[in-house]
Amino acid sequence: CIGIYINKIISKLFGKRDFVLTAIIQSSSVTIAITLSALYNHIIPFESAAAIVIGSELGTTLKFLFNSAGSNVTKKQVAWGNFIINFLTLTLAAIFLRNLTYFVRQILGVKDVLTALVLFQTGINLVSLVLFYPLLNVFARMLEKFIPNKTGNNLSRFIGKNPATSVQEMLEISEKEIMNLISKTIDANKGLFKEKEEKETKIIDKIKNFNSGTQSYFEEYENLKKLQGEILNFLSDLPKDEMSAEELISLAMQMNAVRHVMRSAKNMKDIIHNLTEFENSANDILYGILGEIRKAVGAFYNDFQILLEHPSKAKKAKLSELTVLNRKNYDEAINTLLPKLNADKINEIDSANLINVYREIYSSNKGLIRTVVDLKDLELEI
Repeated sequence: CIGIYINKIISKLFGKRDFVLTAIIQSSSVTIAITLSALYNHIIPFESAAAIVIGSELGTTLKFLFNSAGSNVTKKQVAWGNFIINFLTLTLAAIFLRNLTYFVRQILGVKDVLTALVLFQTGINLVSLVLFYPLLNVFARMLEKFIPNKTGNNLSRFIGKNPATSVQEMLEISEKEIMNLISKTIDANKGLFKEKEEKETKIIDKIKNFNSGTQSYFEEYENLKKLQGEILNFLSDLPKDEMSAEELISLAMQMNAVRHVMRSAKNMKDIIHNLTEFENSANDILYGILGEIRKAVGAFYNDFQILLEHPSKAKKAKLSELTVLNRKNYDEAINTLLPKLNADKINEIDSANLINVYREIYSSNKGLIRTVVDLKDLELEI
């Protein structure tokens, strides 16, 4: 669209025909290659080729902006900064297109049209660098204000919110915060196994999500790590010399619990690329297996969340049931995978990736169970 718009401006200014090439081809490198070929074969004049260069660069910048939807704050800031700088530079280039092409062809004396076009594009980028480099600090502050980090510096719900007069009360607060960390981890992990919605790929929806609260898993994972750090800092600052032997044991168990839950989150983060490959696979068998994984993971998380919402049910028997369910899901997945591999319904690479996914899910679920076991100081073989 940007390419069409700029070319319409050029058409009005110079009486040239519109070129919709940049609206059809999303890769600026491919667009430039085709443009050079057309220019070499005298299909288009030099001014039109220069207009296409402007449109292709801005179009690619806009694509980068669209792809930042749903990303973390830093990526959105970079995408917007890239877009604004290129938009201003390329708009100026479009306004002074005739002057710039005259400068390259007549003043600099570049007669070869291909060399002239490359010089034109390089010159635009150099001018952009000279114009905006001195303003980078001001520009960065503007972007931070325009796209703020809405999560703030403190992610905890209980630490620092409630006054505590004793070590025991502090340990109770930290236990609540760890339960909060578990809940956030489960919510983040569940998000990985939701089916993609077609509307998410539409440009208009990406535009709506630029400054929304939508987070990618990587951003959620970073927030989980920050919350982990807040909990560990709180626990580290507890007055250990005033703690009883029982309280010291509770402190150690809570610190172990925090590590277990973050290990659970990392297990899931490590298989994101595999889940994406399965989602986009043309193999119906592989896509069907992904559906089975979603179902099993969803059932486990639902049972686990009931456990969190009703602490009285966090007993050894219930945790033992979840342990058995986790192991059963893993064994059944492996046992049903091997016949499909032997029947050539999936290849060896997909099979290896599936085994890795099953193992990481199993380890992630086991980490969650270990977290509650440590918090409740239960004796349970996992």
